[in-house]
Amino acid sequence: MLLGCLAFVIPLALDVASLDPGIDYWDTGELQTVPYILGIPHPTGFPAYVVLGWLWTHLVPLGTVAYRMNLLSAIGTSLASLALFAAAVTWGADAVFALGTALVFAVSRIVWDHAVHADVHAVAIAAFGACVWLALRWRRDGEPRVLVACAAICGLAISLHSAMVLIVPGVALIALARTPPLRLAALAVASGAVVVMGFYAYLPVRSAVVSAQRLDPTLALGLPPGRPFWDNDHPSTWAGFRAEVGGGEFGAARALGAIVSPAVLAQVPDRFGRGAAADLALGLLAIAAVGVVAIARRSWWCAAGVVASGLLPVLFVLAFAVESDPERYFMPAYFAIALLVAAGADVLARGGLARPPAPVLAVVGALFGVVVIANAIESRNRFSARGYPTAQPFIDRIVAQTPDNAVLVAAWNDATVLAYGAYVERRFGHRILVTGWPPDYLADYPRWVRERPVIVVTDGAIELPGFTLHDRSPRDLPHLDQLAPVLQ
Repeated sequence: MLLGCLAFVIPLALDVASLDPGIDYWDTGELQTVPYILGIPHPTGFPAYVVLGWLWTHLVPLGTVAYRMNLLSAIGTSLASLALFAAAVTWGADAVFALGTALVFAVSRIVWDHAVHADVHAVAIAAFGACVWLALRWRRDGEPRVLVACAAICGLAISLHSAMVLIVPGVALIALARTPPLRLAALAVASGAVVVMGFYAYLPVRSAVVSAQRLDPTLALGLPPGRPFWDNDHPSTWAGFRAEVGGGEFGAARALGAIVSPAVLAQVPDRFGRGAAADLALGLLAIAAVGVVAIARRSWWCAAGVVASGLLPVLFVLAFAVESDPERYFMPAYFAIALLVAAGADVLARGGLARPPAPVLAVVGALFGVVVIANAIESRNRFSARGYPTAQPFIDRIVAQTPDNAVLVAAWNDATVLAYGAYVERRFGHRILVTGWPPDYLADYPRWVRERPVIVVTDGAIELPGFTLHDRSPRDLPHLDQLAPVLQ
């Protein structure tokens, strides 16, 4: 019990001590904004994350909304560490080894990197870990409610991020180590399907509400529904729903079709293997190989399931070339490797005995501690993040330097921060934020400038044919230009 608590408390303490303090750019800013307003984020929609984030940010009065969403990530990866501990113990590994591998997982670079800022993957990994643990419990105990709960949480994982469908084959293989009766299997599948359909119904329903109530301010500018933050892709239409959930515009379907191609498989050693060896220590990977054999000797189903649950997300993201942060898809693989390490360390330490001798237990446990401490020391620069300047001054300066009724046109990286200022802090008054590359709105500018000043937020010079750009930015701001028609 105590060691299980440590598997959660120690990672959470480290993550909170190094947590990003506030609002940030890129997708982080979007995920700090959209759940709070019950909006619709970029594909694949992440409906369970939005609903969970809305509850979390409205029920937990701790710091700013941005800080709360960052904290949710820390809790997610810490719960994943706890699930890893529980899974290893359920398999039969000694609790000392289970704790050691859980902490190694928590302080690995990729997991820690995504635990300190708002990221849907940091929450989805907790659901994945719970699925693996429950599947192993079903194999061990055969309790019907455990199998149903496992399927329901698989549905939750998919509802957090649709790419989590890739972990389902592996979890199913683990569960099939004990063949369920047909009725129980049908009930389990139905429970997972109900969870998925229930959460994904949020997308078209909320899209219809946003459109009907005109909650998205960009509708007042004559733009069609389907803009970022409030109603991305407008999934109340069938075409919009397919685009939002399937990520078709980014080529997700093509990536799925290529995950076992030779070109993708050839990338695994370099793009994944090198980083894993550095993050988890090469010696631990050797123990993980022993763990595969140890698990396979007792259950080929389980061994194949653990490997598949970690490997398929890696193969997908290696085929998905447009992903800007592929490493977050590696977290299930790190979880699977850590579980294999626990199994391998346990079988090596036992040496055929009923349980590891106390001296061996102490030595191996100490070795795990050395790896954890070494990784923590190597990552000590993370603890300075609490003093790292956030994007809050950017919001402050935009508000101070632009008129109250302006149209602000900003590309994605800046727009995510400005959306937080507009929709969470509600500091934008009558300003309307338009997200996208400024040349995309050349047809709309003539209409807008007749009614409002139009401000283009850029990080450098930009040309808009047919318009003049009057630089209005002080030196400490990104480039701010006011549009005016060219006088012919």
